[in-house]
Amino acid sequence: MSSTSNTQFTESLAERFLSQKGYHVLARNYQYRTLGEIDIVAYYNTMFRFVEVKSRLSKEEDFEETEIPVYGLTAAKVRTIERMARYYLLETDQQQHDYVIEGVALVVSPEAKRAKVEHLLNLSEGLM
Repeated sequence: MSSTSNTQFTESLAERFLSQKGYHVLARNYQYRTLGEIDIVAYYNTMFRFVEVKSRLSKEEDFEETEIPVYGLTAAKVRTIERMARYYLLETDQQQHDYVIEGVALVVSPEAKRAKVEHLLNLSEGLM
């Protein structure tokens, strides 16, 4: 599976995971100029949720031992997402709303059709 198709596949899994939890997905791959990209923009429980997706592919035989890739959710990445989140809210005239930065980390074994998911809430508090 190519890097691009892996990213699209895992972001689709993350979107489905969030939708099943009651999140309303508003956008995927939101970009603001050259700042970067927010993987998923969602709304849930009166608050905007800006979600970074991190994933790792695993072979079927290594699935149980493969660690969930939370290492890519750094304080610098969270600060970038926060800046882009403020631009998103400004562009959509929603700046009066509260927001949080979240993460969804997945380990996926396409051949076994299995995934492990960890939902990381309020990354602004946890990584600063």
